[in-house]
Amino acid sequence: MASDRAIRLQARGRYWRAVWTERGAVRSRNLGRRDRMSEREALRAADAIEERLRSSGSIERGAGVTVEAWGRTYLELRPDLDARTVAIYATALERFAAHVGPATPLRAVEPIDAERWRASMIAEGLAENTIRKHTRCVKAMCRKAVEVGVLPSNPAASLPGAVVRVDVPDRTVTPAEIEAVLEACPGPHWRAAFAVAYYAGLRLREIKALGWAAVKWGRGRLIVEHDGVRGTKRRRRTVRMEPELEALLLDVYDASESGAVCDLPQSPQRQAMRIIERSGVRPWPQPFQTLRRSRERIWKAAYPAYVVNAWMGHSAGVALRHYEAAPEEYYRT
Repeated sequence: MASDRAIRLQARGRYWRAVWTERGAVRSRNLGRRDRMSEREALRAADAIEERLRSSGSIERGAGVTVEAWGRTYLELRPDLDARTVAIYATALERFAAHVGPATPLRAVEPIDAERWRASMIAEGLAENTIRKHTRCVKAMCRKAVEVGVLPSNPAASLPGAVVRVDVPDRTVTPAEIEAVLEACPGPHWRAAFAVAYYAGLRLREIKALGWAAVKWGRGRLIVEHDGVRGTKRRRRTVRMEPELEALLLDVYDASESGAVCDLPQSPQRQAMRIIERSGVRPWPQPFQTLRRSRERIWKAAYPAYVVNAWMGHSAGVALRHYEAAPEEYYRT
C-alpha cells in the first residue's frame, strides 16, 4: 500500500481499529484483538478494506477530507460545546479554511501553512490574544483529526495558543464613584446593572440573565445559574450579596415590571460609558469588566482568595492572569 493510504491503523485498547474518512464523515472498524493479530496482519486487513472502498468509489487515492469538511465534522464530534463556544470555533475554522483553501485536503496542510496563517492574522492587525484564541481552536481541530487517524500529525502544533497576560487596567472604582454613577442612571434597570457588577462582580452576560428568583432576600446571596452546557464559566454558583446591593435591588424590585433584574439593551457597553461620563467621575475602560475587577480586589482584601474565586466563578490561575494587579492607589500611599 502506498504511503498516502487513506485508512490508518490504530491500537485502541485491546483491539486494532481501521479509521478513515468517507464523504466527509469519520468511519472506523475493529479488525481484531491485538493479542491474536499482529500489526502486519492488521495492516493487511486495513489495506483490504481500503481496496474495497476504492473500487466502489467511496474513497480515492490522494483524496481525503477537506479542511472545510473536517471543520464541520469536528464540531459534530463536540456535543459538549454550547452555542456560544461553537460560534467561536466556527469563526476560527472559517478563517483557517479561507486561508489554506476550503477544498484543500486536510492531509495536505503543512506546518508552514499554519505559520503563514498566523502571520496573515498579525498583518491584518488582530490582537495577539485574538490570534491565539483562533489558533487554539484550530489546534484542537487538528489534534482531534490526529486522534481519529485523519491526520498523521498536527500541522498547527507549534503555534502558540495560550492566552498571554495583558496589562490589567489599574483602576479600582470606589464606593463614592459608583454612588455617583448610580445617581446618573436613567432608570432602575441601569442602576441594578451597575450595582450588580460592582457589589457582586457578575459578568455582563450573567447580569443580563439574572432573574428575581436568583435574589435570596435576607440571606445575603445571589444564585448564578449556568446557561447551556456546563463549563468553567457556566457552573451554578452562589455569590455574596452585599447589604448595599440588597437595599438597592429591593427598590428596583418595587419598580420592576418584568422578571429580569436588569433589562438592558443587546449591546449596553456604549450607553454604559455615556452614563459614567454623565456622572462626572473619571471614566474607566471596559465599564462592566472594571467593576468586576474592582469587586475582586475589594473582596480579596477582606476574605480568603479561595472563597472570593468561588464567588467570582473563576480559578486562581484566571484571577492571576486577568484580575490581580497592584492598584494605582498603592503607589500613591
